[in-house]
Amino acid sequence: MDDRIPFGYGRVVKDLGIHVLYVLAVPEKPEICKVGIADNPFKRFGSIQSSNWSELKLYRHWWTNGRLLSVRVEQAVLDELSPMKLRGEWFSVLPETAAACIVEHAAKMDIKLLEEPEIRKFVAKAFPPL
Repeated sequence: MDDRIPFGYGRVVKDLGIHVLYVLAVPEKPEICKVGIADNPFKRFGSIQSSNWSELKLYRHWWTNGRLLSVRVEQAVLDELSPMKLRGEWFSVLPETAAACIVEHAAKMDIKLLEEPEIRKFVAKAFPPL
């Protein structure tokens, strides 16, 4: 997938009212990750990266049908991972473990998780190439 953010991305995401759950990884320390929510994962990642001394990686993200659903899943994940909490939403856990935890809790709550290619299709329909 092209890593560039397509024209109109932020506007479509806002208009759809969708929200994202994400896992950030620290390549230098593969056992550390951050779990969070945002309305735009790329803006959020940039904000966190600019204030972090270590290189970060947007390990994985999923879209939900609104902020309230993202918050529900995030809270369940934060509760489950709390024994491994370092600070805030940073955990001493492999990113793939945190990602599996998100998928598991969303499934238990019957909350559909959309992948990035699905969102980019909406953007392409809203802003077709000239």
